[in-house]
Amino acid sequence: MTQFSAHFRIPIPDFEQEPWHDELEAALRQVDQAIYEALFAAGAALWENDHDYFVGDIALDDIDGQLYVCAINHTSPSTPVAFTTFRGANPTFWNAIVTIPQFRGIWAAATSYIKGDFVIDNQRYAVATVSHVSTVFNTDLGNGKWAVLIDLTSIQAGFNENAEGSIASASTTDIGAEAPSRLVITGTATITSFGTVANKYKMLRYTDAAVVTHLLGGVNRTMRAGDVQILTSNAAGQWREITFLRADGNPATATERGVVELATVAEVLAGGDTNRAVTPQGFRFGFNDLFFSSGTKMLFQQTNAPVGWTKDTTHNDKALRVVTGAVGSGGTVAFSTVFARTATDSHTLSIAQMPTHAHGVSEGAGHSHVVLSIDGSTNNPGGQLTSGLNGGAANHTTESAVTGLTINNEGGSGGHIHGIDIRVQYVDLIIATKD
Repeated sequence: MTQFSAHFRIPIPDFEQEPWHDELEAALRQVDQAIYEALFAAGAALWENDHDYFVGDIALDDIDGQLYVCAINHTSPSTPVAFTTFRGANPTFWNAIVTIPQFRGIWAAATSYIKGDFVIDNQRYAVATVSHVSTVFNTDLGNGKWAVLIDLTSIQAGFNENAEGSIASASTTDIGAEAPSRLVITGTATITSFGTVANKYKMLRYTDAAVVTHLLGGVNRTMRAGDVQILTSNAAGQWREITFLRADGNPATATERGVVELATVAEVLAGGDTNRAVTPQGFRFGFNDLFFSSGTKMLFQQTNAPVGWTKDTTHNDKALRVVTGAVGSGGTVAFSTVFARTATDSHTLSIAQMPTHAHGVSEGAGHSHVVLSIDGSTNNPGGQLTSGLNGGAANHTTESAVTGLTINNEGGSGGHIHGIDIRVQYVDLIIATKD
């Protein structure tokens, strides 16, 4: 929720509520207007000609809308002049009522600047050291009213000369001693030093195959016609390379310090170069070639063979078998056929395959058997034969009759199966051969 200041009810934005920046902008404009009106209420007025001003008086410049406070008692000119012109001629008479230095853009004459204001003049970036009304930038600069932070004109001048200089390559090629910032290096002599002149920028263009070892840690760089090199020296006269460009745009050789050359796939597969960098594609091909010889077979859990491999379609729907001897293949039933079964094959038992067993007997009609004793008596309830006493002879008789017994048949002479579930889980693989 927006709150308000205690005395003038200036809105204080709620920074947790959007859009608070709109409220802040409105509040600052209200404060600016309130201060402006308060100063006029206290005696501020439009600046006038032929008027006595005293220290502390406040006047408004109707051209720039800025308020100024009088710093020295004086009388303004009777002849009509602009307030801006008068302040330019008398910079100590008035001070701008501004509290915050700011970027003022392109420097302009007859303009009030306060200490800390930032301006741009002819590619020079400067900050005001004192509050003043501007006259001529170079004049104000000479009077200490501005401090130049960056001067692009001096840097530009060094690279915009009419012609290149020229120096022959030598063990010490003293480029810093040459006046031009752009130099042509001729000859093929090996350069081990560019001299020791401090704080210089040099752009070098080579016309011959000079060999440069300086700046490169002792590793030679053989230049080509048209190669360009930009160097700078520090306060100690030590040269450092900013950039290096080949005339044909191709990278430098792999032996040069700080330059990376990419190996081709063929170079990676050859495996003899120790300096070139490997691209992801080169690494892939190199890895496959170095670790898997052509003709190597491997299993892959994917539908298509990887790059550099060919899918082998000779074997399909087969299981794997580990052997210690020569490898081969065999069998007659497909993997998916065997492991899709849920029962054994139907089979009818032969007599030879039947186990030993008994059959039940049932009687078709009632009957009896009679066993006689020695004396022909039938009174032998125990059914026991006894031997005759006193040498008597036994008289055996048997009574026979049709028994009427039947052996029962069982079974239908059909085949039978046994339930079984061998639908084992599996993962499909392919065989691929290295190209």
